[in-house]
Amino acid sequence: MAGALVPFMATLYILASIVVLAINANAIPAAFGLIFTHAFSPASATGGFAGAAVWAAIRFGVARGVFSNEAGLGSAPIAHAAAKTKGPVSQGLVAMLGTFIDTLIVCTFTALAILSTGVWTSGATGAALTSAAFEAALPGFGVVIIAVSLAIFAFTTIIGWSNYSERSLQYLFGTSIIMPFRAVWSLAAIVGATVKLGFIWLLADTLNAMMAIPNLVALIVLSPIVFAVTKEFFDTRGKSEDNPFYAGRKPFCKKGGDCAALFRLLGLNLHLVNRTDSAMPQPRVTLPLFSADPLPVSVRRGGAEESLHLVDVALCDADGSVVMGLGEVERLVFPRSAMKPLQALALAERMTSLDPGLRLTPSELSLICASHNGQIEHVEGARALLERFGLSPDLLSCGSQWSGDTPTMIEQARSMSAPERIHNNCSGKHSGMLVLGSLMGADPAGYADLSHPVQQAILGTLEFMTGIDITQFPSGIDGCGAPALSAPLGNWARGFAMFAGGGQMPDSRTAACARLRDGIAAAPQMIAGDRRMCSAVAAGFGSQITAKTGAEGVYAAAFHDYGLGLMVKARDGNGRASDAALGAVIHALGYDLPDALRDFTEPELRNWAGQTVGELRIEGPLALS
Repeated sequence: MAGALVPFMATLYILASIVVLAINANAIPAAFGLIFTHAFSPASATGGFAGAAVWAAIRFGVARGVFSNEAGLGSAPIAHAAAKTKGPVSQGLVAMLGTFIDTLIVCTFTALAILSTGVWTSGATGAALTSAAFEAALPGFGVVIIAVSLAIFAFTTIIGWSNYSERSLQYLFGTSIIMPFRAVWSLAAIVGATVKLGFIWLLADTLNAMMAIPNLVALIVLSPIVFAVTKEFFDTRGKSEDNPFYAGRKPFCKKGGDCAALFRLLGLNLHLVNRTDSAMPQPRVTLPLFSADPLPVSVRRGGAEESLHLVDVALCDADGSVVMGLGEVERLVFPRSAMKPLQALALAERMTSLDPGLRLTPSELSLICASHNGQIEHVEGARALLERFGLSPDLLSCGSQWSGDTPTMIEQARSMSAPERIHNNCSGKHSGMLVLGSLMGADPAGYADLSHPVQQAILGTLEFMTGIDITQFPSGIDGCGAPALSAPLGNWARGFAMFAGGGQMPDSRTAACARLRDGIAAAPQMIAGDRRMCSAVAAGFGSQITAKTGAEGVYAAAFHDYGLGLMVKARDGNGRASDAALGAVIHALGYDLPDALRDFTEPELRNWAGQTVGELRIEGPLALS
């Protein structure tokens, strides 16, 4: 609303001012004469030496100027930070334009209108003086124009500053503070309209000063970054923002340096969430890292390249800012099973409202995120979860499936003539969906259809986490019968950054993310099984990294130390390439790869006789040292 009202108000006021000045055009030279005469007269000089008149002018001029254009307060950047823009310098120029219009155009037009109409000698002050000037030039209309402009200005200021305050308090105290704050704010608006104006101005000036001082200190601290980013923008004539992969981009964090402090200053939301170790991992590569070329994964035999996989990589923070972008970060991808941890949030959020006996165990939380092998623990875990909520495995809509893990499939073939739906590698996810539907009171029939209340609840969660309307992109049906949704690679990465604790969420969702993270870390076998990378990551890094694979060469990960999210996609859909890419990013962020993970990241290729015949090698900027 404010986005439409403010431009309307400004346009109305400026056009009316132009009409007033046109009517009194002959008096404008004399008005400028008055300004210069009174500014440089002996009386002004004497007052300046005495420190009275000039000091008062400066004091009230600065106070009113800050109140009108917010320059230096640090409040307007809250709005500008939420804008959709190419980069910080472009948005900074927009912000400067706002101050220019308010100060040089609006205030200058107002001063000239007051002086040229001659009402400045009437003894009136403030809005009454401006109203008198417009009324003198536009009888019957001037008062109305000023009244409408002031009403719109007051209303939008109340709304805007309410948003600023609410966002700041939410950052400090979480979402529980929102409703109490709105009640207090509404009461303050009523009180402010009834007490003496002098007190309101004094209170506003005092509170503005309390905002300005820490903000100005922060500006001094951040000035080297501001100068560097701005210089790069103008040196490249905007190419540094027009193309996020601009080859001439200069890094702001040196290889091996302490990037965490700089990232916090840059607002990349690298929050240390529930850390168990004492030191932040040190990235092995220069960050931020951008390249228009995807990550190459080379298959080599006899010292020569036999095949080449290309992998798009997006590592983002919870604001959607790209920290590492290789290839097409806006590439449309179906994450397939890689989005299961985000889907599971819809159920995990409901755990606190359940009786303790019904709450999912860590193993079950891991299982509802799983693409499992169909091992005994997976099948029996899904069966037990359904039984506890009075649900039958026959309700599962995922088809029957032999295990994709050869040793497990052989064991299955020895013990049964055919698999059931409960053996499907997505039976954990589907069991969770049935439980969610039961808690919602929804009919289990058609629970996997996108229009079903269960899938709509999950869709709402996904859109919140990714920050985008997913329904605008193509969708289909997954191998297990559930909806297969698509969105840009970077938005899926943003969703996992939110999962990693990098952004602001309702308390219930924050708790749900932590519940799933800890469940997977506590029961790594349940998210995949033997000989699987997902389980190896969970076993090797615990609550530091949550990783999930998806069909057709997709991998997602949440880096809880950094508050960052990752999504990779092999262009040819080969899973060994996405496995390698995940390991490469983990290594690049400063983590040491356990041997179990190196077997997935750069495995040796063996023939049926067990001979080493080749290797998988990561090349490009994430090559393992």
